[in-house]
Amino acid sequence: PESSHTDDEALELSRAIAHMERLLRAVAGPRLRVRYALPDFEARAHITRSALEQMLLNLVANARDAGADEVKISVGYEPCLSCDVEHDCQNGFITLEVSDNGSGMANELLSHVTGRFSHFANRSDFGSGLVTVNNLARAVGGHTELWNLESAGLCVRISLPNAGVLWQLAA
Repeated sequence: PESSHTDDEALELSRAIAHMERLLRAVAGPRLRVRYALPDFEARAHITRSALEQMLLNLVANARDAGADEVKISVGYEPCLSCDVEHDCQNGFITLEVSDNGSGMANELLSHVTGRFSHFANRSDFGSGLVTVNNLARAVGGHTELWNLESAGLCVRISLPNAGVLWQLAA
């Protein structure tokens, strides 16, 4: 679908994440180290500052609760290789990856956790954080992927519609 966003509604992710650093450190607590890998290009995406904050707070809290001692937040660019009705990706995606070295997630939960209306009523060890992250991404025309890392931990990639021009990366 055609985007209804304007450039005025686009958020520059590196700058927004930098402004959240103190808050993210407070949520992480004294044991969890937060590292950043932010790009040298202006990564603009159609998302509100409060939605981005809610996503990152959920993911950092999940890493902390999974026993991680390190979480990495990185921003990148991903061209759209196959557009469909759910994704507004005429200009590719800005990706936000949050990975940790915690306990990861049971494989049987991985495919279910980002479902549009996931519900795990009898699971005390699973909150609604990842579902919230997925719903916030979908609300702006993006999507999420998650997987366990081979070394231990979980990686969540949030792909948000790119609101900037990345002509220098297209070469």
